[in-house]
Amino acid sequence: MRELIVELLLRLPKLILATVVGLVAWAITTGIAGSAPSAELWLLCFLGGGMFVLLVQEGPI
Repeated sequence: MRELIVELLLRLPKLILATVVGLVAWAITTGIAGSAPSAELWLLCFLGGGMFVLLVQEGPI
């Protein structure tokens, strides 16, 4: 059980970083770009944040 908790704590910062990057992207698209805020746009921004985290972690090559 302790290993599960440690594994969750190791993965939690990635989730938080992806959420922050997605929130920044969502704020830019709804604020500066003028897009209508929607759940679909938030999901796409969150997924983009997750891809950003994976690219930074692993590298594109």
